[in-house]
Amino acid sequence: MNVFELKDKLISDYSSFVKGFITIKDESIKRIVSDELNGGLLWPDPLLQISPYVVFGEQIEQLILQGTLHPDCAKIFRIKNAKTDLGKAMQLYRHQAEAIKQADKNFNVVIKHSKRKTASIYIERDSSITVIVPDGTTDLEVQNLLKQNEYKIYKYQAKRALL
Repeated sequence: MNVFELKDKLISDYSSFVKGFITIKDESIKRIVSDELNGGLLWPDPLLQISPYVVFGEQIEQLILQGTLHPDCAKIFRIKNAKTDLGKAMQLYRHQAEAIKQADKNFNVVIKHSKRKTASIYIERDSSITVIVPDGTTDLEVQNLLKQNEYKIYKYQAKRALL
């Protein structure tokens, strides 16, 4: 069975399941509900979008030259394979560069170590971020944590900026 046949089978099975719970006595309402269900109300066509993540933005060095980042960021934000590796310059995506520029307006990241076993990210009222990580967490692990959640952080901050 190919993926399209599987999709059709899943929709058919789910449709039968849902329709099995619906009992409508009024014929006009029954017809409307049936038409909506048969038209795909509960299983719309997939949404396809071009991801903005593939658009490159500035490099860390460019943001340093613009005065947006501190010069030490050139040493910190590098793509490294090991702790002793000096790494190569980090090429940011556009949404990352935009988030850094937005953050430059009034933004702080505070990293706290604790005895907790899990990491937490808090976005404060002033849009600063507090990251609480377990003791022994490396800088690279903190960077990865922020990178994994940067879209959520950026989206939340952008939403708050509009309020």
